[in-house]
Amino acid sequence: MFTLDWDRRTCSRRGHTTYAPTEPELRERLRAHTALGDAWRCLRCGDFALGEPHGAGPAEDAPLVPRGRALRDLFILRFLAVERGLRGLLVLVAAWAVWKFSNSQDAVQRIFDENLTVFRPVADHFHWDLEHSPVVDTVRKAFGHEHRTLLLLAAGLVAYAVIEIVEAVGL
Repeated sequence: MFTLDWDRRTCSRRGHTTYAPTEPELRERLRAHTALGDAWRCLRCGDFALGEPHGAGPAEDAPLVPRGRALRDLFILRFLAVERGLRGLLVLVAAWAVWKFSNSQDAVQRIFDENLTVFRPVADHFHWDLEHSPVVDTVRKAFGHEHRTLLLLAAGLVAYAVIEIVEAVGL
């Protein structure tokens, strides 16, 4: 079974994170002398990387580098943040569509009734009763809603979109 090494994956994308502590015993454990020069142990994946360390100082000032499960969890949180942001934008577009629909309800109903005949040959081919279809009935019910109700629905959708976008930023 294939398991993904999150530490090595992150190091391959961002580069290794090396640090040279001032404490002599720790410094020697994190450094290796090679024919090509000094190599420093990566704080994330544990491999040695040639070159100067990215930072130096007391061990307590070393950067906190997420590893293993914490690193995977950060990736998943970023994925969820992007998903929430996209969902928030989609809901915002839906709110805009409901608002536009509420302002031109009669025109949209007229276009729907005129173009419903375009779908009749396809519906007849599949033996589907278009006049008593639940989808068509739901659309026709939407035309019966009051302007004020649709504005409240649009406001509710905007509020939900704001919650989703705030959650995306928070993640």
